[in-house]
Amino acid sequence: FAVFFPIFRHLRRFTLYGKEEQILIQNLSQVISTRSKERAAGQLRPLPDLIDLILTENEKRIESGEKPLHHDIVVSNAWALFLAGYETTSTALAFASYHLAKNPEVQATLYEEIQSTFGDKETIDYERVMKLPYLHAVFSETLRLCPPVITLTGRTCIKETIIGGNIRVPVGVGIVAPVHAVMWNENNYENASEFIPERSKPVWSGTYLPFGIGPRNCVGARFAEMEFKTVLAEVTRKFETKLDPDHEKLHTVTLNVLHGPKDGELFVRLIER
Repeated sequence: FAVFFPIFRHLRRFTLYGKEEQILIQNLSQVISTRSKERAAGQLRPLPDLIDLILTENEKRIESGEKPLHHDIVVSNAWALFLAGYETTSTALAFASYHLAKNPEVQATLYEEIQSTFGDKETIDYERVMKLPYLHAVFSETLRLCPPVITLTGRTCIKETIIGGNIRVPVGVGIVAPVHAVMWNENNYENASEFIPERSKPVWSGTYLPFGIGPRNCVGARFAEMEFKTVLAEVTRKFETKLDPDHEKLHTVTLNVLHGPKDGELFVRLIER
């Protein structure tokens, strides 16, 4: 909304989302400051994480005489990586758990595929889990029907364009596509409101947009896919998911560009296999 009415971006801090965002940013800032002091004292972590990688890059810039990244820039990058690597994937997994509970035949097929590949105790490794066809179908359909990010694909108009004969788009105007509207359109997907992992791929791949499209699509797409598949495979082989009788209907809400369960709550029942 603030893209079109910039003055409203100053109201963000007073919303519930804005207040929670500030708490996260403050915590990240503190972690980064502490980590910087530890590195300066020679205390390096045996397994570096993304914050360490950012700080390492900053140290290289200083050594080469380049201007170092400001602390706020480091924090903003850490915030973006945290949001992209945790929030959206956990939301997608929550949606998947609901749809598996609502569609027990889908859950049974997925369980059989996972069991035939890994059994009860084998480690779920990257090479095999990424190649499971039905798991991939569940992954793709979850993101089509319940995309955690609904306005990911943004572009700037470089040539004045007329849309529909009467809508003028001047040069320099930002255009944001509602990816959920594209993926819920019956012209693109038959029975678009239903969860059908077996559905055929769309005629044009440009109608599948959970990670955006083109050279500036989501940089974390592969990582998110790996996270989603690994966690869902592990949970599915250990637990059967069922709908909670008091929460059989899915209620969602959109905050900024994020689409998730209303009030951050989605209830299902996990029954140990």
